[in-house]
Amino acid sequence: MTKARDLSKLLSTSNGKIAGSNLDVSFENISDTGTEGTKVASGTTAQRGSTTGQLRFNTTTGLAEYYDGSGFKSIDSPPEITSISPTSIDESDLTANQTIVITGSNFSTNPTVKIIGNDNTEITPATTTRNSSTQITITTPTSGMTASNEPYGIKVLNTSGLSKTISSLLSINDKPVFSVAAGSLGTLSDGARAGSNLTQVTGTDEESDAITFAVTSGSIPTGLTFNSNGTFSGTANAVSSLTQSTFTITATSGGQTATRQYTASVAPPPVISYLVVAGGGGGGDAENSHYGRAGGAGGAGGLRNSYASENTGGGASGESTFTASTGTTYTITVGGGGTGRAGDTHTSGGNGTASSIAGSGLTTISTVGGGGGGYGIYSNGATGNSGGSGGGGGCAYQGSAGGGGSGTSGQGYNGGSATATSRNAGGGGGGASQVGEAVGAGDRGSNGGGDGGDGLQSSITGSATYYAGGGGGASDNGANKAGLGGQGGGGRGMDDSGTNAVAGTANTGGGGGGGGDTSNKPSKAGGSGVVILRLLTSGYSGTTTGSPTVTQSGSDTIIKFTGDGSYTA
Repeated sequence: MTKARDLSKLLSTSNGKIAGSNLDVSFENISDTGTEGTKVASGTTAQRGSTTGQLRFNTTTGLAEYYDGSGFKSIDSPPEITSISPTSIDESDLTANQTIVITGSNFSTNPTVKIIGNDNTEITPATTTRNSSTQITITTPTSGMTASNEPYGIKVLNTSGLSKTISSLLSINDKPVFSVAAGSLGTLSDGARAGSNLTQVTGTDEESDAITFAVTSGSIPTGLTFNSNGTFSGTANAVSSLTQSTFTITATSGGQTATRQYTASVAPPPVISYLVVAGGGGGGDAENSHYGRAGGAGGAGGLRNSYASENTGGGASGESTFTASTGTTYTITVGGGGTGRAGDTHTSGGNGTASSIAGSGLTTISTVGGGGGGYGIYSNGATGNSGGSGGGGGCAYQGSAGGGGSGTSGQGYNGGSATATSRNAGGGGGGASQVGEAVGAGDRGSNGGGDGGDGLQSSITGSATYYAGGGGGASDNGANKAGLGGQGGGGRGMDDSGTNAVAGTANTGGGGGGGGDTSNKPSKAGGSGVVILRLLTSGYSGTTTGSPTVTQSGSDTIIKFTGDGSYTA
């Protein structure tokens, strides 16, 4: 082997040096034909010179270097990164230091390592250890790395300034993400207690790993099974009151877990409050004679009420609600208003017809139609018809004036009487909360028609509304003498100033106003009735016929029937 040449060995002096005064020599285009290499100056960083062109080996950095006139430049090969291990970290482990081994080549003595996010953010490892020129071990920091910034790259920077970066080396194994918000998964009505009616729990996983679900604390409704695909099966047990279950579901994918709390409720058979109002009675008319020319008003339809301890008609206390039987169809009948008369027929008004709720196992809840107003006639005026509330009496010139018709107990009040002969005015129809006014009893003088009795106010629809007001009696004694309709849809009576009677308001059960003795002074029909049901929305089946109006008020559903129909619980 040919050895590298050491210039000092070519000299024969004792110290291996040639005195400058004895040597006049220069070297140009030196050619070293050895194979081991030419030895150059070697020393620490602190021992560097400052002459442009100097070439030396830096024992501090372990690299050859040269001086370019402004600083030393290291002579190096860039590092190479072959692989890292592991290539994935669980999201749940990001808050603790995780060890990562980087394998490659040309790693300098003191390399710098950076973890590079997908947005090019550089994160400094908690520790960096160069194991060898082919291996570096780092530990991740306990903050700064997130799943949203994956995948991460690795950068190795040698002390020479040369570096290598490889992207997308490290992924974060994300936790599964729930797609269904925390809270209620639904309420099972008594008639639909199948678990499939609850919302399925679903989720997503960024790595597309399969997700399984399990109840890990709390309990689901008795009778149901929660399946690993997030569905419920089985049928919940029946309950006697609204029952809510609270539970925690754990989603698992790729070894990662996430939890979320949910509730599910089971409703009891629906308890139904009701307002049932029959059709109001029509007003009576009169014969064309000198005295006897005013008819009595129609009475209001009967009213029964079980909502929120409100009173029912006729001064009675509110009735009890009823518990519906799941699957039972309840038939709803809405009564029509009684007919009015054409004028000069001396005919009592028609009675209103009944409203009701009927169904298997339920004692039918029915109200009586309002009584028609009595007719006016020269001799012996007609008594108002009996009904939910009684009709007002018709007037008479001689004999007896018509008395007020009787109301039905627990539904309405009596009508007002014509009181005496020679008054030419009719009595007011009875209302759900008040007797119809007698002729002459009001502020319109002794021959003023009687006002209709007021109806009752109910808030079953969510707003306070009057129902079942009596109609006003007619007067043939000049302007502003007719009786006014009672609150709750009662129509006013006619007077001989050209003001005609008014019909009872539709779907209130109000009585119609009394009429007179000619065809241009007819009496008017009573208003149609109404049936209103109110129950918890959680127990509402949604099955109806007859096109009722369905609204919500708070946690309740209100079903308002203005015509015949049905509700199936």
